[in-house]
Amino acid sequence: MKRERLANLLIDTADRMAAAADDEARWRETVEICTALGATSVNSCGFLQRSGQLAWTRNTLPDDWLEEYREARLVGVDATVTLAGAGRLPPVFDLRATPGFGWDAKRRVQLAALRERAGLRYCLTASFASGGLRRVLAITCREEPQALFGRGTAQAFASIGAMLSLQLAAPRESRDDNSSAFGVGFGTLSEAERRILDAMASGQGLLAIAADAGVAPQVLRGMLRTICAKLQVGTHHDALAMARARGLVAM
Repeated sequence: MKRERLANLLIDTADRMAAAADDEARWRETVEICTALGATSVNSCGFLQRSGQLAWTRNTLPDDWLEEYREARLVGVDATVTLAGAGRLPPVFDLRATPGFGWDAKRRVQLAALRERAGLRYCLTASFASGGLRRVLAITCREEPQALFGRGTAQAFASIGAMLSLQLAAPRESRDDNSSAFGVGFGTLSEAERRILDAMASGQGLLAIAADAGVAPQVLRGMLRTICAKLQVGTHHDALAMARARGLVAM
């Protein structure tokens, strides 16, 4: 990619993201920018840094693609999801060279065929980590990326992608969150459970929270176990981190 083109892309990206009014507008701008670069799909994810657990994902993949992926449980053989959770996705790679893992050859073949039908041949990634959350932006394209970006593809997208991934956030509406296709099924928190997490986020100790809620400490512990189960985490510290990542409490 020529320096002048990259410089113009960076300026345009910065201007468009600065003008976006909210998270939803920033996502729309991200999709438009990446699509203009030649993306066949735009994918964003949030992972807890400490555990690598998926907190949310949204993408432009078709509903029927996601439905087949979900029904066949292809996340179980999809190496890219595992690598993303571990923070080990290469900046540029050929998806056809990473068809899957595990013993289930039938599902690996299905995953490869599903990718091919949607033109998901190559992947470019960028990430930004802060506040215990790693935001990942991955775009796929049909053609070899160098044909789109020229020499220095990884460095070029890293510059643009880092700027975009910094702005990624969990979808406000659950219908826009595609996490269920990737094996995640969060429960809905009650108002009382949200208040407990809000109190934890403000720095209150558990005894103080129990007193304010008018419940015994053992009752609060039971409520925390329910919260952990709904958010699919093991400790109340992870529950707070997950709630923050999903936008349920303030960062």
